[in-house]
Amino acid sequence: MLFRRNPATSRAKLRKTKIQRKNKNVVIFATLLMAGLLGTFVFKSFADIIESNDVRVDVDSELTYYLSVKEDGVDASGVESSDVQMANILGGRITVTDQIPNGLEFQGFVTTSDGTFGAVSRADKVTQCAGKVVDDTNEATLDVGTWNNDHTEFYYHGLHYNANTRTVSFVAEKIKAGCWLRADSRHH
Repeated sequence: MLFRRNPATSRAKLRKTKIQRKNKNVVIFATLLMAGLLGTFVFKSFADIIESNDVRVDVDSELTYYLSVKEDGVDASGVESSDVQMANILGGRITVTDQIPNGLEFQGFVTTSDGTFGAVSRADKVTQCAGKVVDDTNEATLDVGTWNNDHTEFYYHGLHYNANTRTVSFVAEKIKAGCWLRADSRHH
């Protein structure tokens, strides 16, 4: 016996199959469109900023990373130093080491006109007082630092950057109580 197709049933099945394919294509297209928009939004968000400590920074902008050392104490006359008062007492040698946050690329140190880094009063941040970075590198240049042969250590008049450990370090000495000393490094 030969099987005969019912033309009405065949057309209905064909129409149903076409609608299912159309719906399937619409769902796939909508899913890809949403994924593309979401991907673009996420990529754009992370491409424009780096977030650290709730601070937003534009990519490829230069930032300055500050390391500061404060000295406090009470001198022989009983004067206690503070942010507004200096005391007549000097600190010893302090070794400062700090790791640069991930995502920052070291560019160099902020330079000074004479290649030295001295302490200033915390009260006005201008008045010079005793205290300095110990210059253990004695470079001839005042305005640029020097990389070692392996390009792993950068030196600038007592300021050191180690590319392997991503640390900035220096030794400060004889900072007067009530003063502070700051060393700045530049990063991208």
